[in-house]
Amino acid sequence: MKFVKFKNIALVLVAVLSLQTSFAQDSTKYPQDYFLFPINPGQRNYLAGSMGELRPNHFHGGLDIKTGGVEGLPVLASADGYVERVKVNSYGYGWVMYVKHPNGYTTTYAHLKKFRDDITEYVRSQQYNRESFSVDLFPKIDMLKVQKGDTIAWSGNTGSSGGPHLHFEIRDKNNFAVNPLLFGFDEIIDNTSPTFTKVAISPLEMYSMVENKYERKEYSLSRVGSVFTVKDTVDANGIVGIDFAGFDRLDGASNKNGITYVTLKCNDSSYFVQALEKFSFEKGRTFNTHIDYRHYRKKGKRFQHCFLEDGNTHHFYGPSINRGKINIEAGKIYNITISAKDSYLNESVLKMVVRGTQPTLKKPILKESNYHPMSWTLKENVLDIGIKNFYSDTIKGVTYADSSQTKFPISYYDASTAHYLWDMRRGMPDSVRLADSILRFDFKKAILPFQENTYSDSNIFMYFPKNAVFDTLYLDTEYDEKKQVWRASNILVPMLKNASITLKVPESLRHPKASVYSKNWKSESYIGTTWTETGAKFRTRSLGQWVIRKDENAPYIKLNIKKPNYISFKISDDKSGIASYRATLNGNWILMKYDHKRNLLYVEEDWWSKTLKGEFKLVLKDNMGNETVYETTF
Repeated sequence: MKFVKFKNIALVLVAVLSLQTSFAQDSTKYPQDYFLFPINPGQRNYLAGSMGELRPNHFHGGLDIKTGGVEGLPVLASADGYVERVKVNSYGYGWVMYVKHPNGYTTTYAHLKKFRDDITEYVRSQQYNRESFSVDLFPKIDMLKVQKGDTIAWSGNTGSSGGPHLHFEIRDKNNFAVNPLLFGFDEIIDNTSPTFTKVAISPLEMYSMVENKYERKEYSLSRVGSVFTVKDTVDANGIVGIDFAGFDRLDGASNKNGITYVTLKCNDSSYFVQALEKFSFEKGRTFNTHIDYRHYRKKGKRFQHCFLEDGNTHHFYGPSINRGKINIEAGKIYNITISAKDSYLNESVLKMVVRGTQPTLKKPILKESNYHPMSWTLKENVLDIGIKNFYSDTIKGVTYADSSQTKFPISYYDASTAHYLWDMRRGMPDSVRLADSILRFDFKKAILPFQENTYSDSNIFMYFPKNAVFDTLYLDTEYDEKKQVWRASNILVPMLKNASITLKVPESLRHPKASVYSKNWKSESYIGTTWTETGAKFRTRSLGQWVIRKDENAPYIKLNIKKPNYISFKISDDKSGIASYRATLNGNWILMKYDHKRNLLYVEEDWWSKTLKGEFKLVLKDNMGNETVYETTF
C-alpha cells in the first residue's frame, strides 16, 4: 500500500508500516498541501472527534474541530471550488455546506451558525420560495464560487451537534468519506498511542467453548507503556472470534477518538486487517456488523470485531485467514497479538495467550429442588436453553417440531443452570421438554438475507426486501392480547433495510389519532403509520415490540421573548412529536428558525431586516394532526 507522507513526527514511520502491512484493496495517494485547514490555519488546533470512530449505527464521517466552546469562528474554504450543495435543518448536520474542488474531492462544513452573505441570500430566497425553514439545495455549477482561504461561513452548534464545533469532511469522487488527517494537516499534533480497555472472546459455532461455556467472555487488561496484556491464559475450543474495546487520543485533548489501523495475528499469521482510511456512506448501516451489535444494544458499550461477520461488505479490510475467525484445537497454544495504530501511526499492542482445551462436563454440587424454571437465548444459529437447579447429565432434551421429536444432550453447566444447545439449522422447534419442564417457542420462519421474505398470521404481516437482514433471522412473533403488545424477535437483531409491517389491530384500538409506537426497554417512540383495511402499516429497521397509542393532545407553545424585530417561542409535544409549524405576518409567510435541542422557534434579528409590525400568527402541528394556534399583534 502507498501511504501518505506526513510533515510531522509520523514521517519516519510511514516506510516501516508500508513494509509491515499490505492492504491490497486501496492504493490511493492523498494529495498533500492541497487543502487548507478550515479553522485557524497555521495554528495548533484540537479535535473532539476523528473520522471512523464508532457512533450509534454509523462511523463518524470526518473531524470534529474544537472551537473553544464558542460559536462564530470564521470557517475558511479549504481549496478553490464552488458550492455544490447547501442544506439547512434542525437535525443531523444542521446548517451544512458542500464545496466541490477541481481535483475531484468535496469538502463538507457542518453545524454552521451562518453562511457567507451571498450564500445566505440564496438560501433565504429559496426558503421563502418553498415556505420552509428546512431546505436541501443544489446551486448551479459555479453559481457560488469560493477561493482557498475565503471565509465561507461561521462555526456554530446547529443540528444534532452536542456543543459548538466544526464538523469537517473530505469526500472523494465516489462520495466516500476519506480521513482528513491523511492529507497532511500540521495543525493537529498526535504522539499518543491508542488505548485498549478490554478484550472479549466469543464462541462462533455451536460446539465452540470459552472457559468451558458457550458464552462471550470479557477480560481486563494490564498495561506497561503501550503494551496491554491479559494476565491469565484463556481456555477455549472450536471456532472463536475476538473483539476489543478501545479508543485513541490526540495530544492535548481528552476526547476518545477512533482507531484507524488494526491487525490481529495468531502465532505470527495475519488473520484480520483493517485500514479505515475511507468508507462508503451508502453502507453506513453495515457498521452494525463491524461491532458486537448484540452487546452494544444490551450493555451500551461498543466492542469492535477482529473478524468479519456474515453480511459485512465494507471495503476497508485486508486479506484475512478464515475471515479472522480462529479455530482453537485442544492441546495447542495460540499467541494472539492485536496491533492498533492511529492516523499518525502511533501504535499500541494487545497480547493474550489462548490454550486449546477440550470441554468437560463439570456437574455442580446443588441442593435438590423441584423448581426448574427454563429460559432461552438465540444467537445466530444456536438456541441456548437453560434450566435451573437441574444436574442430571444423562437426561436429554427433546425438541418438538411438526409432530417429530429429536433428542439432544446437555452441553455444559453454569453454576445452577444446565445448558442445552440446539442448532436451528436442524429445524425450528415448537417446544422443548427437559424432565418435567416444557418451554414453548413462537418461531415462525427463517428469514434469509439474499431473497425477499414475507410472513403473515392473524396478528401481523411482515415483508422483508432482499438483503434486509445481514444473516439468517429466525423470526419469532407473538401478540399479547392482554397487554396489547405485538412482538417480532427483538432489538438485538441488526437490520440493513426497512421491513414493511402491518399490525392487524382490533377495532377497539383503531382511532384517527392513533399510531404505532415502538416499545423497547422502558421507552415508547412514535412511528409514522398508515391505516389500511387490514391494520396499521409502517416501515422500520428495528425489530422488537410495538403498541398502539392515541395522541389527542395539542402541542405546547409558550411566548419566550417579544421585541420589535425579534420573537421567540418554546415549543414541545408530549407524544407524537412536532410535525410542522407555519408563521405568518399579516397573512404572509415569515421565516422562523427551529432549534430542536432548545425547543426554540424564533425570528432572529440578523435574518429580519424590517420591523415586525402587524398581525402575527403561529400554527403548530404534531404528527397526529393536533394543532395549536398562537396570535399576537406587533
